[in-house]
Amino acid sequence: PSSGNEYSPSEIAIDFKLADNKIYEMFDVLESAPEFPGGNSEMFKFISQNLNWPPEGAEMAIQGSTFCGFVIEKDGSINIVEVVIPLQHWFDAEAMRVIKRMPRWTAGKKDGKPVRVYFILPIKIHTQ
Repeated sequence: PSSGNEYSPSEIAIDFKLADNKIYEMFDVLESAPEFPGGNSEMFKFISQNLNWPPEGAEMAIQGSTFCGFVIEKDGSINIVEVVIPLQHWFDAEAMRVIKRMPRWTAGKKDGKPVRVYFILPIKIHTQ
């Protein structure tokens, strides 16, 4: 009689196909790069219409760019927004706020499937 604590001498092999959750860079070889709805001109229009000059900067004349990085997910949503090269802390925070409000992009594709892509966007500011 078996005690129930014995191991079977045979093995069971199970193969799992893992989802591709790697985050690709824009310079990686992709079939198609992610795209803002309507292209870059619509993206810049969206940013200019939604970027508010913070009250803290009312008296400041600032020029330069903040570089924000973010992930465009497989469904086109925006995730993991960060400042890669800062300009001014309040302007950086405003740039991140606007990026988080972007509509869904067309996702990047690799091997016929949508993939996650890290995108770096410079937002230039020039006050007069």
